[in-house]
Amino acid sequence: FSYDYLKCVTKDFANVLGQGGYGAVYLGVLPDDTRVAVKLLNEGFPQEFDSGSNEDKSFLAEVATLANIRHSNVVHLLGFCLEAPKHLLVYEYLENKSLDKVLFEPTTPLTKWKTRMQILIGAARGIEYFHSYSGDRRVVHRDIKPANVLLTADFHAKVADFGLAKIMDTATHITNFTMPGTVGYRAPECTIIGDAITVQADVFSFGVVCIEVVSGRRLVYVEQQGRTRVLLFRRALELMLQEEYMKLVDERLAEDGIDEDEVRKVVRVAGWCLQEDPKQRPTMDAVVALL
Repeated sequence: FSYDYLKCVTKDFANVLGQGGYGAVYLGVLPDDTRVAVKLLNEGFPQEFDSGSNEDKSFLAEVATLANIRHSNVVHLLGFCLEAPKHLLVYEYLENKSLDKVLFEPTTPLTKWKTRMQILIGAARGIEYFHSYSGDRRVVHRDIKPANVLLTADFHAKVADFGLAKIMDTATHITNFTMPGTVGYRAPECTIIGDAITVQADVFSFGVVCIEVVSGRRLVYVEQQGRTRVLLFRRALELMLQEEYMKLVDERLAEDGIDEDEVRKVVRVAGWCLQEDPKQRPTMDAVVALL
């Protein structure tokens, strides 16, 4: 796509859908009325395209990776624009925006447990696909969180935002020279600059998402008694040890639709994902099988 064309279909980037780690996302409407999501990447790229520069190599590598991904639980890349200094990615548009929006905004709560389970399983399958991509190469997402789980009109989950994703060989790791991910969802090993980043970092982040989906609470919340700030997944691990799983459940969920066995299963899977030692965490294909 040309920059002028994307500027036109987004009405001069008027309708902001969200803000990601790499840039803002805008709603666009093509001439055939197809809606698209246009990500305008943050400034900082060279004024002229240079195929040898690290920035443009990174951009083209991301596009090449996305172009090869075809999975029902992954947001599809439709095209791109590379007209210096503008770098844009064009994705399919999903009607229900993100899990973050429907889970935490009081006007649009997800009150059906079955729908929440459907979303968790879909997101897990999308991440599993990243981790097994092309057999001898893996994609580490590095920023799994509810804002990066997008939803169709019928709440089919698709994992989005490859802004921090890197291709890695199965036998090698990504070295972390910049702090990846989002605070709270970031695995312990990701907090040390220079440490290796593996797919197990995504597994940890998914564990946090599981607890948020069960509880309907953000990572850090304030308890009613004492107004104490509580780190959600620590509280979840405490309740898991006490086998008090139902105390985590979101009060907004319809009582007749809650499956206690499934709640127990999800919390246990989350606890496994949240192991401090990456080697003790499950693979995402194991997570999918368990869910």
